[in-house]
Amino acid sequence: MFQKLFARLRPASSGRHSSQQSGSRRLDSIVVPRSAIEALEDEPHRLVAAVVDYVNHLVSGGLYSRNDIPQEAIQLYHCDYYFAQVMDGGHSQFVGNSLANLDFILSDVSKGLRAAGAGEYRKIFDDMRRWVSRHPRKAQKLTGFEGGIAPEMEALDARFFELEDSSDLTTYLAQWIAALPALEVVDDDAITEIMAELTAPMDAADDLAVTRDIARISLQLSDPTHLGFGLAAASRMPPEAMVQLGGASSMKISEGREDYAFLVRTIVDTRFGVQSAKGFELFERIEGGSADAAARRKPAEGNELSLEGVLDFKAPEVGKRIAYVPRKLVDIAALVAERYRAAAAVDLMLRRLPRTPEVDYVSVRSVGKGDTGKLGMTLLIVTDKANRAFCAAVEADGARLLSEPDHDVLITATRAEIAAHAEKFAEEESDED
Repeated sequence: MFQKLFARLRPASSGRHSSQQSGSRRLDSIVVPRSAIEALEDEPHRLVAAVVDYVNHLVSGGLYSRNDIPQEAIQLYHCDYYFAQVMDGGHSQFVGNSLANLDFILSDVSKGLRAAGAGEYRKIFDDMRRWVSRHPRKAQKLTGFEGGIAPEMEALDARFFELEDSSDLTTYLAQWIAALPALEVVDDDAITEIMAELTAPMDAADDLAVTRDIARISLQLSDPTHLGFGLAAASRMPPEAMVQLGGASSMKISEGREDYAFLVRTIVDTRFGVQSAKGFELFERIEGGSADAAARRKPAEGNELSLEGVLDFKAPEVGKRIAYVPRKLVDIAALVAERYRAAAAVDLMLRRLPRTPEVDYVSVRSVGKGDTGKLGMTLLIVTDKANRAFCAAVEADGARLLSEPDHDVLITATRAEIAAHAEKFAEEESDED
């Protein structure tokens, strides 16, 4: 889901982990905790997860370019993404969820599998890649859900699962990464400080910082998962602005229904989100556990938990459905956001405030024809660690930034100004197989 952010450099703040190249500072190291290396033989997935976390942190926290992170880390990230997608919904789901950045992802996975020496897996992957190349229209219709599964992809799934029964792709990936000269192993208690240094805030006037911020907003207004759950939360009455999208795990949704549920944090509460070919659903999150549950949710109090409380722990459950938006509406919202350059509009207006706030999340409140009869969209903007909020109206002739909850007009931007801002800080992406 972070491919759109791999666009331009977000330089590191620590010279220890970067070097000057072509006017920009690129990271030389892949930093992982020592415990992941020590567990390599018995738990190879821990090293793979550590690298994935490293990339996620740099991209979502500091918004580095894919070209400024060691390419092996990017390749492993997408190899693990390929593995997870196939294990969840097969090759059809992998292709369907990767369409927006398919060329990048296919190239990264191919290079990663080759470097890891996972030859048999690469044969399956190459067969899939050839099919996608020969049948681009069919590939566009793949989703992994009923009606979006190609029989050729199912045949590849069978080969993949049979291979995984006798082999282990995660082990290949972990052993490859463990042997890289670029791997930097640090004590576990040093990881947090190092990551904070690498993603420290930049000067707001830095051109690359502006590009980075627009890219982050663009992801939230284009990636179907981010956009869909944000739109679902905002459809609530009163609207719930989305603050963070977490990971997904398989959960019981209702009697006879099990699916992958994402953690969706809004300004009101933490929810569960489920996506399908039809649309995006938001559910209540019901806390489980004993009387110690509240304490367990506060890491600082972890040492005060009772043994009985830990033994009585019950995982959170999916509650009743509280919101739903159809996928078609999400697709329309993405098109409108792209056409009207909503991400650049939001960034431009926020920078015209006396103090530029730090954006947490931008989600779509509504899309359609407004009071003027013109097509447009309304956005909810959460900033400064959920301590401040704005509303934005983006239409064909320009945009307005409004205060919350009074909706007083704070800033306006014309279409020409938005276009100039978008072009000045346009993303630059390049990749070679």
